[in-house]
Amino acid sequence: MNQQRPSRAYRIRRYAHQKPGRYGIIVGVLSGVFFGCVTTFFLMVIVLANEASVSWALLTGAASGCCFGIGMGVFTWWVIPEKLLPETDRAQMREAGRLVRKGVPGTDPETNQIAWYQAKATLNAPYWPKTQSTIFTLALVLNAWVLFRHHTDSMISVHEWINLAGIVFFALLLFVLMPFVAHQRRRARALLAAMEEGPNP
Repeated sequence: MNQQRPSRAYRIRRYAHQKPGRYGIIVGVLSGVFFGCVTTFFLMVIVLANEASVSWALLTGAASGCCFGIGMGVFTWWVIPEKLLPETDRAQMREAGRLVRKGVPGTDPETNQIAWYQAKATLNAPYWPKTQSTIFTLALVLNAWVLFRHHTDSMISVHEWINLAGIVFFALLLFVLMPFVAHQRRRARALLAAMEEGPNP
């Protein structure tokens, strides 16, 4: 009797576990292409509205896509768990994620094991709050200073649109993403502490 083929999600996780470097490259390329295309489209709208250089928008979009792709590739490679979990259904994965978000273990040992490794992956992710907050604050202040210093009339130039987008982007990173990540890490630590007090998962 032929064995049932593992699910696609499990095959992807197994490939990432077996070849983390290659998997990180694939994720980096795909995410970089997507981010670069979105950035280029955004810049092209500004360029067409202001009759600026199209090549400038293409080069900026390509550079931003490369930087984002490299960052995502390294991040993905970094957070791959040390141990490959057995194949699980989506319901268990969702329930494990809910346990990590709540910071408390459940009643099912298998789901708790999945939640354990999800919490470990959350804490293994690169996290330098002081450095990141300093960089994001400086970038936010710099974009705001350049925008208000050089804005003289009602028309917004291409570079001023870029500074405005930078203000929004770094404000989201500083006031939304960083508190969210800190909250996730607190919940993950709470889950691991609660599970260490009980039976070893």
